[in-house]
Amino acid sequence: MLKKAIILFLLFFSSCAPFINKDKFIVSGTYLEVQSPDEHAAKVVYQEFRRLDLIFNSYQKNSESYKLNKSPNKAFKASSELVEVIKAAKKYYKLSEGAFDITKAKLYSFWKKWGKESQTSKFPSFEEIAQLQDAGDIDSIEIDEAKKTIRINDNQLTIDFSGIAKGYIVDKAVLKLKKSGIESALVNAGGEVYCLGKNKKKPWRVGIKGPSGIIKIIEVVDAAVATSGNYEQFYEKSGKSYSHIIDPRTGYPVNKKFLGVTVIAKKCIKADVLATTFFINGKEFAKKIIKDDPSITAYFVTEAEIEKIN
Repeated sequence: MLKKAIILFLLFFSSCAPFINKDKFIVSGTYLEVQSPDEHAAKVVYQEFRRLDLIFNSYQKNSESYKLNKSPNKAFKASSELVEVIKAAKKYYKLSEGAFDITKAKLYSFWKKWGKESQTSKFPSFEEIAQLQDAGDIDSIEIDEAKKTIRINDNQLTIDFSGIAKGYIVDKAVLKLKKSGIESALVNAGGEVYCLGKNKKKPWRVGIKGPSGIIKIIEVVDAAVATSGNYEQFYEKSGKSYSHIIDPRTGYPVNKKFLGVTVIAKKCIKADVLATTFFINGKEFAKKIIKDDPSITAYFVTEAEIEKIN
């Protein structure tokens, strides 16, 4: 899986009229942009991101997710948000047929480190990858909703929230905007996007990038957009390119003919997860999922074309 696995295939188009406020922040290394005619929108979104970052930023030692990863074989008292995300991750694991797996943090970290090492670093052996894959699985995580506890039943298992948490946080921020009476805003969290309402009575416009620039502009109202792919991010070793998106079932980088997948869905958490899942599993899998849920739209980008599936 490995997120971010997300490359910015998205460019945003909005009027330059003075009453559209555009605010930019950095939250734990994530680029956060908020556009809205309401001057209070950015503050609402930023505060919610800061609050939830203390739960899901597993690199921060005082975060809830970091403490969970350091507490195997214990009933860990968890926030309702952490329970909700792990429940969703379990659901998406089944839906994706194992392509989306939050339990393979060690595998994803290994490939990320390998990609940053010298050009001559040795390609990992099957035995190395198999050992990383054996470090726990989704069934090793138990949730007790009544007691609000999470238990990791494997000393080797480490959870990676990067493929799901950001989309979830965007959704929570949008919910805060709605509760604050804000009806129009675009929230862009490093490529996970939600378009709330309209932009001056017109849909928000989002561009999808191809090899030579913007190849498609989509109009979005009250929906999320997320992209996953290889277009600008990949590993190069000894003259060969490797995807930075890892299939947790094989343990190796995904080898696909398309460059990226953009997904539109009602919730950002769904768009976030499915963009990566569709990239790994391909078009036929996407068609099957979209047939069961027609509210989803996907765009597959190749060197030659962009194909819409809905």
